Amino acid sequence: MDYSKIGQFLIKLREYFRLSEDDVAIRLSVSRQSVTQWEEGNALPDIETLVKLSEMYGITVNDIV
Repeated sequence: MDYSKIGQFLIKLREYFRLSEDDVAIRLSVSRQSVTQWEEGNALPDIETLVKLSEMYGITVNDIV
Protein backbone atom coordinates (compact mmCIF):
# COMPACT_ATOMS: atom_id res chain seq x y z
CA MET A 1 0.00 0.00 0.00
CA ASP A 2 1.52 3.28 -1.11
CA TYR A 3 0.77 5.89 1.56
CA SER A 4 2.14 8.63 -0.68
CA LYS A 5 -0.32 7.88 -3.51
CA ILE A 6 -3.20 7.71 -1.05
CA GLY A 7 -2.12 11.06 0.38
CA GLN A 8 -2.02 12.64 -3.07
CA PHE A 9 -5.48 11.27 -3.81
CA LEU A 10 -6.82 12.71 -0.54
CA ILE A 11 -5.37 16.10 -1.46
CA LYS A 12 -7.04 15.99 -4.88
CA LEU A 13 -10.38 15.08 -3.32
CA ARG A 14 -10.13 17.84 -0.72
CA GLU A 15 -9.20 20.41 -3.33
CA TYR A 16 -11.94 19.25 -5.71
CA PHE A 17 -14.50 19.85 -2.97
CA ARG A 18 -12.79 23.16 -2.11
CA LEU A 19 -12.13 22.20 1.49
CA SER A 20 -9.24 23.20 3.69
CA GLU A 21 -7.43 20.75 5.93
CA ASP A 22 -9.25 22.41 8.83
CA ASP A 23 -12.63 21.80 7.13
CA VAL A 24 -11.85 18.11 6.71
CA ALA A 25 -10.58 17.82 10.28
CA ILE A 26 -13.74 19.40 11.68
CA ARG A 27 -16.05 17.21 9.60
CA LEU A 28 -14.20 14.06 10.71
CA SER A 29 -13.63 15.13 14.33
CA VAL A 30 -9.86 14.75 14.04
CA SER A 31 -6.97 17.20 14.32
CA ARG A 32 -5.72 19.17 11.36
CA GLN A 33 -2.34 17.57 12.02
CA SER A 34 -3.90 14.16 11.36
CA VAL A 35 -5.18 15.33 7.99
CA THR A 36 -1.72 16.70 7.19
CA GLN A 37 -0.09 13.38 8.12
CA TRP A 38 -2.45 11.46 5.82
CA GLU A 39 -1.90 13.85 2.93
CA GLU A 40 1.88 13.76 3.35
CA GLY A 41 1.78 9.97 3.23
CA ASN A 42 3.13 9.57 6.76
CA ALA A 43 0.04 7.83 8.15
CA LEU A 44 -3.33 6.39 7.16
CA PRO A 45 -6.70 7.14 8.73
CA ASP A 46 -8.15 4.35 10.85
CA ILE A 47 -10.94 2.27 9.31
CA GLU A 48 -13.75 4.30 10.90
CA THR A 49 -12.27 7.50 9.55
CA LEU A 50 -11.77 5.93 6.12
CA VAL A 51 -15.48 5.12 6.09
CA LYS A 52 -16.32 8.72 7.07
CA LEU A 53 -13.98 10.04 4.35
CA SER A 54 -15.58 7.83 1.73
CA GLU A 55 -19.06 8.96 2.74
CA MET A 56 -18.01 12.61 2.80
CA TYR A 57 -16.59 12.39 -0.72
CA GLY A 58 -19.24 10.02 -2.11
CA ILE A 59 -16.78 7.26 -2.98
CA THR A 60 -15.92 3.83 -1.59
CA VAL A 61 -13.14 2.97 0.85
CA ASN A 62 -11.63 0.85 -1.93
CA ASP A 63 -11.41 3.97 -4.09
CA ILE A 64 -9.28 5.60 -1.40
CA VAL A 65 -6.95 2.70 -0.72
